[in-house]
Amino acid sequence: DDCSLVTLPPEACPDCNEQFCPTALRFLGRNNMQSTRCEKCVDVRIAEEEIASKAAAKVAAAELRLAKWRRICPVEYEDTDPDRLPCKAKLPTIIAWNYNPRGLILAGDSGSGKTRAVYLLLRRIFEEGFQIKVLSAATFRSQASAAAKDCAIEEWVDNLSLVDVLFLDDLGQMRMTEASEEALLAV
Repeated sequence: DDCSLVTLPPEACPDCNEQFCPTALRFLGRNNMQSTRCEKCVDVRIAEEEIASKAAAKVAAAELRLAKWRRICPVEYEDTDPDRLPCKAKLPTIIAWNYNPRGLILAGDSGSGKTRAVYLLLRRIFEEGFQIKVLSAATFRSQASAAAKDCAIEEWVDNLSLVDVLFLDDLGQMRMTEASEEALLAV
């Protein structure tokens, strides 16, 4: 027996109830893989599946971006209310900062909302697609010291220099080691 495509007697499409002639693959004397819907309804289902697939992909991409953002932003800064920040008068200027080689330095009293303001800025920059790395001054110092001990300071500095935006929180709040000062200048 040959393998062939055969047309079967007309029947009603279960979706639209229109008559259509199903096709089947005839193999070894049996009809296999018979069409169960008219072409129009098959096209509609394919289009619906494509739309659903694209929607699911968008949701998955949004969830992935949110997960990436949550790895950058500490939980305590996620729901910062800009209106409650002590530095809210300066917030529009901070948030409006655009990526450029000069960078941005915020200075002020402890508790004035500098870190929260920066996380609001970082969220905007993150949404624009920039790669961000956040380190506290203590983490910067300890990583620089560890990299120097492992003779890997150049590689560590290079990796930090490759990100678009590097946020060093509380820089100047603690004594830096010689290795961390040199690393900071190199970055």
